[in-house]
Amino acid sequence: MKVKNKKPAGFTLMLVISFIGIIAIEAVLLAAISNSLFSRTNDAYLTAGRENLKASALNWAKVNIQKENAENLGREIKLDLSEFKNKRSTLSVTIESLNQKKAKVEISASCSWARQTKKSAEQYQIELPSSEQ
Repeated sequence: MKVKNKKPAGFTLMLVISFIGIIAIEAVLLAAISNSLFSRTNDAYLTAGRENLKASALNWAKVNIQKENAENLGREIKLDLSEFKNKRSTLSVTIESLNQKKAKVEISASCSWARQTKKSAEQYQIELPSSEQ
């Protein structure tokens, strides 16, 4: 009498279905992780853009503050961002007070992408170069 090797019916099918289920769960987890990374990358991009705008405005203020006349004190000056990659950004400088040694400036920067926007409005004290040289 010969002994037959009997496998349970449908064992291979159940194994394949289990592997498909495991792969589907891994795909869902990878999608969630990639969405989280995309969100963090987007946030970092906007933060870096806003910080670059603030640095540019501060540099502009240091260079141009003595050229501005008294009628521009307290008035918002919008800076040209036509060459900036992010077209939905805004940048403005307001010279609030000006004396012999220091100037007080407010810099407002906004950087947007997709449905997110990063804004800041900060005040800075700028030391003016002395006229004695």
